[in-house]
Amino acid sequence: MLPSICSHERSTKQPVYPGGIALITPNSIPLNTMSVSDAILPRATHSNAGPVAGEVVLYRFLLPYSEVPAKQDMVLLSHSERSRALSCQQPVKGAMFATGRAQLRRVLAHALNVPPTALKINTEFGGRPCLLSEENELYFNLSYQGQLCVIVLSQQKIGVDVQLLSSRSRAAFQQFFAVELASTELDEARIWVRMEAFGKMTGNGLKMGLRTLFSIATGSCAAPVNCYFLDYKLSDQIFVSVCVAAVTNGNASLSCSINPMDE
Repeated sequence: MLPSICSHERSTKQPVYPGGIALITPNSIPLNTMSVSDAILPRATHSNAGPVAGEVVLYRFLLPYSEVPAKQDMVLLSHSERSRALSCQQPVKGAMFATGRAQLRRVLAHALNVPPTALKINTEFGGRPCLLSEENELYFNLSYQGQLCVIVLSQQKIGVDVQLLSSRSRAAFQQFFAVELASTELDEARIWVRMEAFGKMTGNGLKMGLRTLFSIATGSCAAPVNCYFLDYKLSDQIFVSVCVAAVTNGNASLSCSINPMDE
């Protein structure tokens, strides 16, 4: 059984990146734990700032509420990213997309030791973002919930989902999966974010079917991809799940496991 996500403590000095986001030094973390910070740009203590084999790193931060994207964010984006941000029918969402992608570029640039503007981010079949580079195997994923943005990095394929589960959403989920919920002790919110995270890790979204994804999320059936989940509860209504493709170390293999959620 994998332990739940652990938080690290803030460093005494917190320099501020443009946009007012504090920078925090995360600890090196093993694969079965996770660093959760309110920052987006770690201070590296070694030459390789990205996750090494057997590590998963997660960042969470609050996006500013604005209808106009910040200039320091827009200059980092590709032409297609800028076009998507500016063409969004809801300006606030467009600005949040621009900030989220800019922060993603800062995270990846720091991990790979390259300028943010040098990164070539492509979209794979199914909508999963990826890096266009054969020189490094850095996988990442991001998820939005309102002004909250979560980014994860790993050397394995990875997906993350963050959701605000209202009482109305819970009721709808309970009604749709009434039969399946009767045979599991897992909370419906935890199951839902796992379903989404698995779909994002594979790049297939919800195409496998909701009930199949439900079975994978609860461990009642084997996943077609060897993987495991890391869960985190940010508040009474906001839940995060990360799905990571398992790696084999010698004769030891990490497979889909259920770990307790932080309360």
